[in-house]
Amino acid sequence: MMAQPLVSCLLSGLNFAGIDIIRLAEKYPGSVQGLEEALVAVVQSYLVPAFQFLVALFVADTWQYFSHRWCHTNKYVYRSIHSMHHRLYAPYTFGGQYVHPLESLIMDTTGNLLSLYASGMSVRLGMIFSAYVAFKFISDHCGYIFPFNPVRLFTGNDTLFHDIHHQSWGLKTNFAVHFTFWDWLLGTYWEDKASAMKNYERTRASIMAAEQKI
Repeated sequence: MMAQPLVSCLLSGLNFAGIDIIRLAEKYPGSVQGLEEALVAVVQSYLVPAFQFLVALFVADTWQYFSHRWCHTNKYVYRSIHSMHHRLYAPYTFGGQYVHPLESLIMDTTGNLLSLYASGMSVRLGMIFSAYVAFKFISDHCGYIFPFNPVRLFTGNDTLFHDIHHQSWGLKTNFAVHFTFWDWLLGTYWEDKASAMKNYERTRASIMAAEQKI
């Protein structure tokens, strides 16, 4: 009985006045108004911002995946613009910002602006989102795989995921920035971590052999 009024109230601007509170009033006499206010506070302070943050991440990841993949499939764009970033076969912390100005405008700036607009988040939450994006770029290019990474637990996308993309043998895989579902769905996800480790070992051995010849 309460489900329909609750949905109606949620869709009408978080106004909980329409909830059937007769039973609540009987069970919690004198506390219904406080319960209403607590529900509204939880929704407005936590649930709505969390949902907006997820929407922003989804929009940013979608934009980044397809624009990033386009940079690799279009030979002219890759050669003229995106190849600058892929000079980093051994990424370093601020390598995420080592990009062509046009790439920065198209992939990063436009994608993040679309995310902020589509999610409808506040200025304060937008600042938190932008800080997270900067943190993600730094962690993706830092070259360290930490034993515990909360971002990986939540998104499946971490330093190793992006570092594989920077290797010559993984260049056509792992295009996404925040999640992994687009790579999964469209067949560009590097699944075999064991083979990736073997490729890293071969690369390391080749570099050491080349250094010994110098």
